[in-house]
Amino acid sequence: MKVLYITNKDDKYGGAQCLMELMDSIREYDDIEVVLLNPEKNNFNSWCSERKIENYSIKYCGQMYCKHNGGIVFRIKYLSYFFRYFLLNPFAIRKIEKTIDIKSFNLIHTNTSTVDIGMILAKRNGIKHVWHLREFGKEDMHFIPFRTECYARMNRDGGNFIAISEVIKKAWIKKGINEEKITRLYDGVKADSISRNEEPFNEDKIKIAFCGSITSFKDQEQLIRAFGLLPDEDKRAFKVDFWGNGNPEYMKHLLDLINQNHMESIFTFKGYSNNLYQELSHYDIGMNCSHSEAFGRVTAEYMLAGLLTVASDTGANVELIQHEKTGLIFKKSDDQSLKKCLSWILKNKIKCVELAANGAVFARKNYAIEKNIEQFYTFYEDVLKDDKRRR
Repeated sequence: MKVLYITNKDDKYGGAQCLMELMDSIREYDDIEVVLLNPEKNNFNSWCSERKIENYSIKYCGQMYCKHNGGIVFRIKYLSYFFRYFLLNPFAIRKIEKTIDIKSFNLIHTNTSTVDIGMILAKRNGIKHVWHLREFGKEDMHFIPFRTECYARMNRDGGNFIAISEVIKKAWIKKGINEEKITRLYDGVKADSISRNEEPFNEDKIKIAFCGSITSFKDQEQLIRAFGLLPDEDKRAFKVDFWGNGNPEYMKHLLDLINQNHMESIFTFKGYSNNLYQELSHYDIGMNCSHSEAFGRVTAEYMLAGLLTVASDTGANVELIQHEKTGLIFKKSDDQSLKKCLSWILKNKIKCVELAANGAVFARKNYAIEKNIEQFYTFYEDVLKDDKRRR
């Protein structure tokens, strides 16, 4: 079985790390050969070359544009990408077909809904196509399709679809993708690469890790506001580290809020780390306040690291965590709800250790790539056999 994986420019929204781990794991099957195609040579190509994975970079454009801003800047950028999509891609398709022996592949796997060139190549060459739905689209990343019939076209010609959570599956069914064509397969995380905290809640201060880009979507602000509601003595029982880079204006806003509430000794911005899987083992709690996670990879990472995972009741969080069994869930729109979670943790450390242990066991069973790679392999086999069975 030979599989061509297709990504977008930098796979910021397509889950580059998830795809790397998928490719690295599934090629351990003797009968699978993996190849990468992306529109710009980057670290993903270097990663492939280091592992002797065949890879190509041929410039093409996605079928959607992410609206970061409004006004004249947005209009100019939108039109620029619009014309590139319609004018550049036909040439890109022909160049790809001249460079790569497309007909030698059994399957084309497109790693993000923002790129449709895999679907086109599959249709032109009579190859099975799999579309990995990793994002809501308009609802979370503000993607605007260039074609008015984008979703109808995906449903008609897209082949088979993988949704990374039930909430993503439901969102794309609403967009018009036939439910029978979508299989829910959770992303896998390399569990064996994550160091585990074997003795959480064993020190004087409770240490919280909040990982992810520093953006309003991740909503670090809600945690700061919730801390502002705690009595001073309770605040001082915690230490919070934010891991990740992000929007400078939003970060300044967070720092101002921290200073206004005299909580400088509680919160620290640690920046980006290449060693986060090892850093997590030094914490007791993993925090996720996102507005709507498509899957919540960081949530699974917290659980695998043996942390008590505390997350908002939005997106896929409620799929990954069972409240008061494998973690804690709070109401996204309610700062008091998160404050109550923090207060409960202070009074129930022994129970917190139990929840963290339960979460680690549950995550290893359900979100470890060492387990779910078998599901991907079976899915590929079913697609190639035209098996209509769906999970």
